[in-house]
Amino acid sequence: LSPVCLGSLRRAASINAEYMGELSESAVPIPSLLCIGAVHHALVSRSLRSKCSIIAEAGDVSTVHEFCLSIGFGADAIYPYSTFRLVQHFFGPGRDQQNISQEHIPNSALSTLNSYIKAVHKGILKVMSKMGISTLPSYKGAGRSSETAKAHRG
Repeated sequence: LSPVCLGSLRRAASINAEYMGELSESAVPIPSLLCIGAVHHALVSRSLRSKCSIIAEAGDVSTVHEFCLSIGFGADAIYPYSTFRLVQHFFGPGRDQQNISQEHIPNSALSTLNSYIKAVHKGILKVMSKMGISTLPSYKGAGRSSETAKAHRG
């Protein structure tokens, strides 16, 4: 990436961090896949990728497919803060049993988050196995978005 591109990404990231949740003409969200891919390729081009990890704090990642794409674009870890906040809102303290429509759903935010994390892990493994990938490092940063989409559909 050119220095101008990297500078723009840095400015956009600082604006996003500063105005988290507030949108205006000067603060618009950047899709996490764009940021992850740009940082990954910038680090690869400078031979620095093996010396650091990309941890994405992403509000636009919630499904297994989006997690797989994020890993494929180079993320080492993903924190889906909007999904965690949503679970906390619906299952957090102060929520009574009447707000939960199905009785088989545990009303604890912690148990719901644990179930979500376990489901995402299993989903990622399923997609990787359908693609014939046995280890995460061979999937990370490979940019196999079209194969990921096919494996996720199949």
